[in-house]
Amino acid sequence: MNNDNDFLGFILLLAFGAVTFFVLVKLSDIGYEKGVKETAILCIEKPQDCKIKYDYIKLQEKQK
Repeated sequence: MNNDNDFLGFILLLAFGAVTFFVLVKLSDIGYEKGVKETAILCIEKPQDCKIKYDYIKLQEKQK
């Protein structure tokens, strides 16, 4: 009986880990897609704001 409970607990732990991993990967994809869309919209609608942000990011990279 104890071995069955240990095995069931192990399977549930694996399932929970797999679901958690999948959710985190999917959420990161959604965030990436949203960022790309917002950046494209910003750069087309407000090119000067886009250039300012780009210059700021490049300046930060140089300081590293």
